[in-house]
Amino acid sequence: IVKGHEGIKIIWQLIIQESQDVFSVGVKGQWFDPDLDTARKTFFKKLEPTKVIVYLLLDDYLIKQDRDYVKNYEYKNRTARILPKAYNTNSLVNVFGDYTVFYNQVEYRKISKDTIFYVIKDRDLAESHRLWFWFMWKMSKELK
Repeated sequence: IVKGHEGIKIIWQLIIQESQDVFSVGVKGQWFDPDLDTARKTFFKKLEPTKVIVYLLLDDYLIKQDRDYVKNYEYKNRTARILPKAYNTNSLVNVFGDYTVFYNQVEYRKISKDTIFYVIKDRDLAESHRLWFWFMWKMSKELK
């Protein structure tokens, strides 16, 4: 368990370490918290040579707040779809390599000092969540 801005920096380090595609469900733009600008740009710069693809299932709320969110996403090796409005939450999950990471208390473009990241390293859990991700991906809407 890790928390707040230092917690997301640890998660980013794990993503680089694993260098495998990232699957995110319930995205709210939290990586673009203005207080994380420098750390995020460093993360994306280190991620670029890995060719990792970031798959984003966005909360409908995010697109209503920022229609150009994906177009303006600083890391270009990404693709996104939108979850139905009924499934907006204040939590999300990232899956990469053998890791599944659950976040709570996430807001639009904000990771608070109280945001908790539950980090689980387990190949079977990660594989299960990736499989469920693809089901949600197929059921979600394309960006227009």
